[in-house]
Amino acid sequence: MANTFTVSYTNSGSSAEDVYLVFNDPTANSTLNTLGTYGEVHISANGVQKFDSANLNDRSSTCGPFSPSGCWPLTPVFGLVQNLLLALPER
Repeated sequence: MANTFTVSYTNSGSSAEDVYLVFNDPTANSTLNTLGTYGEVHISANGVQKFDSANLNDRSSTCGPFSPSGCWPLTPVFGLVQNLLLALPER
C-alpha cells in the first residue's frame, strides 16, 4: 500500500530560511529502517529528489557499507530547501 504526503511551506519572516524534514522519534525512525526491501521511501522538494531508497536497512552488519544501490536507511534530518526567500505579496 503506497502513501503520499504533500507539505507546502512559505517563508513569512524577514530573512531567507532553510527548510528541513525532521523525524524526531528515534524509535520510529529505527522501526522504518527495519523494513529492508519491504519498505520504500522517496523524498523530494520542488521537483528535486532528496532521498530515494528501496532498501530501508540500518544494520550495517547485514549490509556492509551503506549506499543508494544497496542498504540506504532514512536519516533523522533531510535538508529540503536552502535560503528560501520571503514570499512577497502580489500587487
